[in-house]
Amino acid sequence: TAMSSETQNITNDPYDIHDRATRSVILNYEGKGDTKAFTDAQEISYLQYDVYGNSERQAIDTYSASDMALASLTSHKVIENNYGSTGETISVLQADGVTTNKSAAYARKKGNTLSSTVTEYTGKTESLDTLISRTISTTSLFDIKGNAIDQQSDRFVADASDSLTLVTRTAIHNGDIDARGDAHTQEITTFTTDSTGANLLETDYQVITSRSFD
Repeated sequence: TAMSSETQNITNDPYDIHDRATRSVILNYEGKGDTKAFTDAQEISYLQYDVYGNSERQAIDTYSASDMALASLTSHKVIENNYGSTGETISVLQADGVTTNKSAAYARKKGNTLSSTVTEYTGKTESLDTLISRTISTTSLFDIKGNAIDQQSDRFVADASDSLTLVTRTAIHNGDIDARGDAHTQEITTFTTDSTGANLLETDYQVITSRSFD
């Protein structure tokens, strides 16, 4: 059985005074070598970092052409990561099973967000007319190393009146987290709303175990 493969050509430039990339271009191909075929291109703009090097705001533009001409733009996403403000606290599950509060900087230093918002538009003009969807992911519980245990992701789509309507909610519980922060067990529950964006109903439940990492 033939197995497909993908190739990426990644360029990072320029770098800021802290040696952090402000822009990356990724060219994606199907296959390898001389026979590889172009699939799409992504331009990632890192708009804001915190003092720990965490990306607080970035934009991802996807193009169907390798020259990334504006006419070939297929998606414009803005990602805003919230690591907590001064004085903000997070819930931390200790080794003895007791939950306590710690400074949000505890997770920030690990690079884990309190919340992340991804908004997708049809074009670079960010308005209600071009709005496609918005996904808001939050973490409500961390372990003693600042790794996420309980997370929730709400996905909204723009309806006919350009209002955002909730369509799905995904709850994730990460277990058996190793020293690198990888969860070897995940429980994923998906809820789906009705046609009005209300009345969430559980539609899927998965338990993923024995996950392996490189």
